[in-house]
Amino acid sequence: MSDQSSSSELRPDLNESINVAVAHQSIQEATPAAGREKRLLENGMEPVSLWLILASAIVVLVGGAVMGQGGAFFAYKEVMKDGYMRSPSYVQGEVVLLPAPALDLFRKEGLKHFGSKCSGCHQPSGAGQPGNGIPPLAGSEWVNGNTDMLAQIVLHGLKGPITVAGASYNNNMPAMGEGLGRKELATLLTYIRSEWGNTGSLVTMEMAENALEIAKARGSDQVTVEELKKNHDKMLDGANLAPDTLVDPITLEPADAAAE
Repeated sequence: MSDQSSSSELRPDLNESINVAVAHQSIQEATPAAGREKRLLENGMEPVSLWLILASAIVVLVGGAVMGQGGAFFAYKEVMKDGYMRSPSYVQGEVVLLPAPALDLFRKEGLKHFGSKCSGCHQPSGAGQPGNGIPPLAGSEWVNGNTDMLAQIVLHGLKGPITVAGASYNNNMPAMGEGLGRKELATLLTYIRSEWGNTGSLVTMEMAENALEIAKARGSDQVTVEELKKNHDKMLDGANLAPDTLVDPITLEPADAAAE
């Protein structure tokens, strides 16, 4: 017991009954010299050095002066001088699309329209859906035959029975003419007539334009097989275009005509 008491007296700061802050305050009040000593503050609460404040102010003033003198550098009129021209591009000349064979370009363009208008029913393979009453385009005599009949089927749709490749169908095909101009119709018909082993000739834009005029004069009703055979069993008027004729890749007109 005596050892414990003597040990406690030698280390009074371990006595929980002593308030260290109060003890320090009493010392500072009793001794003026102690009050003038630097006080211990919590981390982050120390006063900022006056020298640091002055140095920061000098940096701000100098930076402002520099920006004020050099601000004209950011002005458009200073950067874009009169008569200014960009440096020549490292690409020599403009990119020019060269003419290509007519059949290749017609088929490439026609595939886009076939995908948006025909492939959902007739399938990308052109096999159709015989089980659902949709005839094939591959090997079809209506596709490989006279172009006016095929054009009117596309533009007006078809109703009533029809025989395709020896099989009978009786379904209702809606009109697909909306959004088809002469370029779209010509390339679509050319694609159908030259894909999946079909051997039909190329349909030119002149022929397609004549088909559109015929369709406009006829009216908007769907066609029937009887009407097709009676009024449209013929090739569309227009000059033929050889499949290997070079045409402009944008207009699809013969390259010689475009050059003129």
